Amino acid sequence: MKRKNVDNEGKFNYTFSMKKNINQRGFQRISKKVMLWFTLAISLLIIFESGFLVHFPYWLHCTGFVLSLLFIFCGLFEFLFSILASSSKKEFIKRNWWNLIVFILIFATIKNFELSRFLALVREILFLLLLLSKKKSFKDFFAQPFASNPTRLLAMSFISIILIGTILLTFPVSSEMHERTPLVDALFTATSATCVTGLIVKDTPKYWSTFGKIIILLLIQAGGLGIMTFSVSIALIFGAKLGLREKMAMGEILEFPSVGQVGKIVKFIFKFTFIVEFIGMVILFFRWLPFFHSVKEALFFSIFHSVSAFCNAGFSLFSKSLTGFVSDPIVNVVMMLLIIIGGIGFIVVFELFRKEHFVKKWRFNRPELTVHTKIVVSMSLILIILGFILFFIFEFDNVLIHEGIGGKLMASLFQSITPRTAGFNTVNISQLKDVTLFMIIFLMFIGASPGSTGGGIKTSTFAILILAVINMIRSREDIEIFQRKIPKNVVYKAVTIVVVSGFIIIFGTSLLLITQKDSLIHLLFEVTSAFGTVGLSTGVTFRLSNIGKIIISMIIYIGRIGPLTLAYAVGRYSKKLKREYPDARVMVG
Repeated sequence: MKRKNVDNEGKFNYTFSMKKNINQRGFQRISKKVMLWFTLAISLLIIFESGFLVHFPYWLHCTGFVLSLLFIFCGLFEFLFSILASSSKKEFIKRNWWNLIVFILIFATIKNFELSRFLALVREILFLLLLLSKKKSFKDFFAQPFASNPTRLLAMSFISIILIGTILLTFPVSSEMHERTPLVDALFTATSATCVTGLIVKDTPKYWSTFGKIIILLLIQAGGLGIMTFSVSIALIFGAKLGLREKMAMGEILEFPSVGQVGKIVKFIFKFTFIVEFIGMVILFFRWLPFFHSVKEALFFSIFHSVSAFCNAGFSLFSKSLTGFVSDPIVNVVMMLLIIIGGIGFIVVFELFRKEHFVKKWRFNRPELTVHTKIVVSMSLILIILGFILFFIFEFDNVLIHEGIGGKLMASLFQSITPRTAGFNTVNISQLKDVTLFMIIFLMFIGASPGSTGGGIKTSTFAILILAVINMIRSREDIEIFQRKIPKNVVYKAVTIVVVSGFIIIFGTSLLLITQKDSLIHLLFEVTSAFGTVGLSTGVTFRLSNIGKIIISMIIYIGRIGPLTLAYAVGRYSKKLKREYPDARVMVG
């Protein structure tokens, strides 16, 4: 009898526990639906009131104020309820750490209610994205197709961020004069920022408000870092399950060396990026603090330029870029190091700075580096030294004529590094000689290294092409470097990338010659700068018509994803012929 009572009590507890869990799940389901519609309503209110600077009647403004407060507290209540309902509170907080941080920021900025309300909106949008990611329909119709097609994922990632940036930059709140920015100008700016180019049609420090500058900064960070790392993780975030085939494809398009290291390298990229940008920001902050009226302004300038330099974006909050610091050693050295580190490639940096090399081997003997790293480092040094010498020779008696020998050397070195997709300048580009412009065009066409924040055909591609030419002259069949043989399919990729890239630049220049009124060298310089995502300009950008802006925007986009997509397509879909034909005799040269 006693045992029967115990069994009944156990059944009762089990049934009560089941009902409790069902009630909790039901409440969470209802609360999520309520928060979904609530988020949409508040989003529209914030967009119209803050984004478009619409002055609502007083009663409507007060209603929005009350709803916003309710919005914040509902989100907090839902978060606390989820913690209490969770079986493992520690695990829940570990999974939702971002939620906790956002709430801390919301209540820390409660005095600036507009900012608090905006942070609350950001929190709910992230919450809804995570909610959607768990739905099977979302996985099937959105995430999985992109996961199985990396080229589409790469292209659509850029397009999505560009469109979001364009919409935000058209808001009157984004401009300093609170006027609506023309769609073409907003699109051009968003494309240039997302593709880390730096070409501008509006003077960044004068035209854009603080809000607009922050949007540009976020686009730069997303374009330089997020597209490469989030392209790997976006499918996972939105619920897709990547198999071995998808991981291998993603690893190839994003220049990851092996499937097993994808996660490890992504984590390294995040940590390394923010550490380097933070160090650059701190040094620039103390150097620029005497030049500004407030600490807040100096801090914002330092953050903006550190991120822009590391991402090789070229956007500056100084109207004349860094021409005011042409002979400043601290600003020059910091910016040059940020540009080089950001442009050399994350895979190379990962190999140079990984623990076993840096700690155990670096101090005692030369670390064992891969051929890719050796090629990238060697070619980068050669191009920097070559550009430095040529710029010094060409411009010694021109734009550098009023500088001392130290200023001449510093400016020459900076202008040798910045065409490698950085876009900053310490001298007036429009006053350079044509021969110097042509030399910079050559450097911009080569660009940065694979897997970096920069563009261009890449240093390793150019190195392989040079090696192929040398081997052809020496009548050697195999390309050998650093006691290794370069596969023929890699050589084919390099040749294809160079030829197609050259064709795009020629075609783009031809279109500008038809639609714009300017000299050939200046238009060629502009197109190459756009394709290489550099950002240097002789002043043509400000004179572009709407058609010219659209052409340059398209070239910027193609230049950012073109070579990567092409390399992936050639490598993945190449097939061996099932039959062999007799050799044909064709005369060339």
